[in-house]
This record gives sequence, structure tokens and C-alpha cells, in this order.
Amino acid sequence: MKITARATLVALVLSLCHTGFVFADESAEAEEAYKRGDYAEAAKWFRKAAEQGDAVAQYNLGNMYSDGKGVPQDDAEALKWCRRAAEQGQADAQYSIGLLYAYGGLLDYAEAYMWFSLAAANGTEELRDRAFEDIDFVASMMSTATIAEAQRQFFEWKPRKE
Repeated sequence: MKITARATLVALVLSLCHTGFVFADESAEAEEAYKRGDYAEAAKWFRKAAEQGDAVAQYNLGNMYSDGKGVPQDDAEALKWCRRAAEQGQADAQYSIGLLYAYGGLLDYAEAYMWFSLAAANGTEELRDRAFEDIDFVASMMSTATIAEAQRQFFEWKPRKE
């Protein structure tokens, strides 16, 4: 049996579509469990989608670690998952990382400044307004040189795909 290039392409497209549907199914399961207050179940489903590269699931899982919902509270795990989403350009995750660095257990105002700046650049108007307020706060705690370095990092930052 001879496999044509067209048949290979069709098989590839169908496999990619199937993967997308699994993403949607896992995210839907996670959201339903979260709405029911079954945070452990939600975390299980968000993790499945997050491990496949779903930025929204990564962000949600990171927030669950930050809040200790369905998983042990763990700022390092929260950062890990939010960073994976943020590096894909997910503005809410960028903002969450800023919060971890500005107010959480990972205190680093320069990092917070950079991540809040990214959230402001990439987010909705509401998120942008919140991020600017937080930028003002962290800037008040930083030297001029540190602000300049954080701004340099912001301008050099580029999103990555998983």
C-alpha cells in the first residue's frame, strides 16, 4: 500500500484536531470541577491540559498553587506554571507572576516591575489599570538604576511557544 503525501497530511491534520479536542475536554472538565468547588479534581484536569501546553490551564493551575486550592500552597509551583503560561504571552499569568514577586513569598521588585509591565502591555484595559497601579507601588520601592534594568528586560522580552 502506497501512502501519499496527501494522506499523510490528512492524518496529521486529524491528529492535531483530535489533540485540540482533548484540550477542550480537559479544560471543560477542570472548569466544571472548579465551579463545583472540587478543587482537587479541577487541579487534576488543569494539570492534564497544562502539561500539553495549554496556557490558560497553566495559568489556572498556577493560581491554584498560589491559593492552595486543591493542591498544597506553593509559590514555587505557582511561579513554575504561571511562567509557562506567561512565556506564551498569557497576560493574566504575567500579572500573577508580578503579584508573586511584589507581594508573595518571592519578593523581587525588579521582577515584579517587569512582569506587571508585560501584563499592562498585553492585557485588557482592566488588567492594564491594575498593573499600572502595581507598577507605581513597586517603582516606589526601587532605585532609578533598578527601574532602568527592569524596563530593559521588559523591552527585550519575547514570548515563547511550548
